[in-house]
Parts: sequence; structure tokens; C-alpha cells
Amino acid sequence: MELRKINKKAQDSPSVLGVVFSIVLIGLVVVMLIFFFMKGTGSWSDFFGNIFGGSSVNVPNVVTGCNLACSTNNKEDYCNLKRDVVFIKGGKKEQWTCQELPMRIPIPEGLNSCDIQCSNQVVKCKELAISNCRGLDPAKCTIDWVTSVNVADYQKNNLGAGKTYLAIDDLTGYVTDIAEANQYKAQGMVCVKLVKA
Repeated sequence: MELRKINKKAQDSPSVLGVVFSIVLIGLVVVMLIFFFMKGTGSWSDFFGNIFGGSSVNVPNVVTGCNLACSTNNKEDYCNLKRDVVFIKGGKKEQWTCQELPMRIPIPEGLNSCDIQCSNQVVKCKELAISNCRGLDPAKCTIDWVTSVNVADYQKNNLGAGKTYLAIDDLTGYVTDIAEANQYKAQGMVCVKLVKA
């Protein structure tokens, strides 16, 4: 009789293992939620896709986040938050702030213009020579706006060993002078670093 009472009490008491498992599971869910919202990747499919090796396009979600940051005048999120952006299916994640996205070609669809003035230093195309041509002969390393047709021609016919150019790098995404960037991009031009042989 005594033995049956002890067994009944053991059956009625909650399983310690079950409680520990529940706590661990809740902890993992909380960590995943915090990580998801801190990274601002845009959607659960992107989040799990990145964990398990596939990356899906999340531009519309990032655009929505940027438009929201602008409409609520959230300067910190708009100017400084680096967002993981996947532009093409299976492509790599690129980090962009909302203020930088309008400088991408093509401009992401649905991205509204914004009046938030970011305090970051404004950089013109030619000013990039200071950081990008450091250590190179100034006569051989030039940075300027060049028509995309010419750049394509240089890359096809004049780039490589024994050719005119050793390197051609598109630096358009680093130009933070929006007025200059928009003016030249409207003319089909890109900010390019040309390293001559």
C-alpha cells in the first residue's frame, strides 16, 4: 500500500526533463526573434533561407522598412542601419543603408524619396581617388564619371594583360552626393576607377 502511494506521487509530479526542455525551447525562440528583428532581413522566409543556405530576394521588404523609417522620421534607422539585402535569387547578401539605396542602379522599385538629411559626409565621384588610388601612380589611376557604354567597351576590349587597363572598378555606389549621382546616372554614366597599364 505504501509503495502505490509513492508511485502515484511520482506520476503526479511534473517531469524535470520536460520543464528543462521547455525552457531551452522558449529561450531559442526568444533568441531567434531578437536576432530576426535586429538584423531587419525583412521576412521569415529570408531569415530561415539564410540559415539553411538559400537566399531569397528580400528587396520589397527592405524597401518597406526604409519607407517606414522615412515616414516616421527615424533618422538612425534610415541613415545608419546596415540592412542585409538580396537583390537576386540565390545571390549574396549585400549591406545597404536606406540612404544608400537610391544610389543603386537600378533604384529598387517602390522606394520613396526621403527628406531626411543624414549627417554623413557627402562624397563626390572624383573625391574617391583619395581613398581608392592610395599608393598608385596618380597618372595611372583615375576616378571619374564615364558612360556605361564606354565602360562596357573598355572591359570587353581593353582590360587585362597587355591591354590599356589593368583594373576597372564601378564605384557608383560610394558616391553620397545624391545631386551629382542622380545627374550623371540620368545621363547613363557610372563613377569608375580606371587603372592604366
